[in-house]
Amino acid sequence: MDGRTWLLDRVVRKEEGETETTFFQDYRVVSGLKLPFRVFTPKPDPSRNTQVDYTSITVNGPLPPKAFARPVLALSDFGLERGLESASVPLEFIGDHLFVMAFINGKGPFRFFLDTGGVNILTPTAAKALGLPSKGSIEGHGTGEAAESFGITQVARVQVGDAWMKDQRFLVIPSLEGIGRMMNLDVAGVVGYELLRRFVARVEYGPKRLTLYRPEGWRYAGKGFSLPFTFNGHHPRVKGELDGIAGLFDIDTGSGSTLDVYGPFAEKNRLKERAPKAITTVTGHGAGGEVRGHVIRARELKLGDAGMKAPIVALSTTRSGAFADDSAAGNVGQGFLSRFDLTFDYRGQVIHFEPNANQAKPDHWGMTGLRCGAVDLGTVEQVFPDSPASEAGLLAGDELLEINGEGMSHWNAIRLRELFQRSEPGTRADIRVRRGEKVWNVTLVLRELL
Repeated sequence: MDGRTWLLDRVVRKEEGETETTFFQDYRVVSGLKLPFRVFTPKPDPSRNTQVDYTSITVNGPLPPKAFARPVLALSDFGLERGLESASVPLEFIGDHLFVMAFINGKGPFRFFLDTGGVNILTPTAAKALGLPSKGSIEGHGTGEAAESFGITQVARVQVGDAWMKDQRFLVIPSLEGIGRMMNLDVAGVVGYELLRRFVARVEYGPKRLTLYRPEGWRYAGKGFSLPFTFNGHHPRVKGELDGIAGLFDIDTGSGSTLDVYGPFAEKNRLKERAPKAITTVTGHGAGGEVRGHVIRARELKLGDAGMKAPIVALSTTRSGAFADDSAAGNVGQGFLSRFDLTFDYRGQVIHFEPNANQAKPDHWGMTGLRCGAVDLGTVEQVFPDSPASEAGLLAGDELLEINGEGMSHWNAIRLRELFQRSEPGTRADIRVRRGEKVWNVTLVLRELL
């Protein structure tokens, strides 16, 4: 408040680690009330500042109580073909990410990330191929620290098997192109929140199947355990514990990690200092660029009755973006979620967990000690200390020419991740290396680093 006039001066909001201040200016008297005719929101990039100047404001007369009642959401823009009660479609589980095929305006199918909290997204390439214009330029943040501009387009119909939605708004986000290239996959975009809030959705990792149910009259009849959630924006947020420390955790099927702990929670609870060992590195990529942090092995992650021993945990050090959120503990990804078949009931705000065959799988990470380039896989960007790679004398900047007799053109990020992070300890990786004019061979015997 302005201490001289006692009028509202500014509102400060903090969301996903970002602080935004909106100023209220140019007060004028309207129907006996002093109202701001200018609303100004500065941005770190001045070209993104927003200013609204009102030419006129009309004050309402008395309003009935129902004008202030919470609106009842009644979606009528979705359904199942032929009056079906449910429909199943194949899922792909590639590189610790879920994908589903969908038709857009009758064209396709196209591959989409299935992301519990993800809004509808198209890549610019997909939007162009579909003849969909991208309008506007809006600034947003993802997991990385950098802001990104994106446009908006309108899709008449989205079809996933026998399930459909109509009149859907899609964001057109350029950075998603790079994530698809890193995985060597043709990815058209993201579907998630809008699909899951219309249908009850069951994800089964064994048969790799997504089943969408008509929500009216649906009841859970499985033998798993149930966990209620609230919404953090579009993401389900649940109560849980990391090493006995209580916190709130976002559920994110779009993340390939086990758990990314938000920076404020990690610092407050001194998680790095409490861990026997920590490795500082790039922990992920997303909208907004790289995410950096410290990787540790925790003792236990528990979400209600769903638990996991010895999880790999990344402690974010980003100062802005989603992973700088100070209102929760962290973001739970596929390293944890894929150990359960999951049923998402967004209307009832509950997730049902059923343990599956992945329960017994150990959580491996970084077993060679090499971090290769996100785009140029043949470039060594980091060598972790006390690792097979460091003991073999490899250095950042070295070039990998072959792995297990195959040239680097035969490798992609998914295959490399499977070998370097998902193999069993004792697995051998024969690597041909070049440093300047020198070319030589090394054999790395994989082992746990944490």
